[in-house]
Amino acid sequence: MINNNNINGNINTTNNSTAKPKKFPLKELKFDPMIGLTNIGQTCYMNAVLQCFSHLYHITNYFLNPSKEAFINDTKTNRNQNEPTLSILYKELLEGLWKGEPKKSFSPDKFQERLGVLNPLFKKNNASDSKDFACFLIMQLHEELNLLDGAISC
Repeated sequence: MINNNNINGNINTTNNSTAKPKKFPLKELKFDPMIGLTNIGQTCYMNAVLQCFSHLYHITNYFLNPSKEAFINDTKTNRNQNEPTLSILYKELLEGLWKGEPKKSFSPDKFQERLGVLNPLFKKNNASDSKDFACFLIMQLHEELNLLDGAISC
């Protein structure tokens, strides 16, 4: 069996069965179509990973779920109140991508600025590696969200 994503977000299954194509899970979010990210100076590595991660249904649904908003915002309790955590900025970024005005790009400048503070490898105008960024983002989000209750429950 071979799966191919078509332009409408449907998954086509090519085999001898007559199964109907399955809808891409993010269509269930019922938000406006996703928009692009602005390249703010050598951030292609970051934008590529963020676009990929934004299509991970369970994670995106977790961050955009209104019932999780207070929990995500509470990640500030163990941090400096004046500096938003990366998890809060990631939530805002996802809102910009999935709830933003269609056909306009979203600038990840706040996210990128905080990222550079947390890890000098990702300071503004530094070219970096997608794999390094993806690993750092996963570990940072995991650490921030685990601070409150010891586990993420979806």
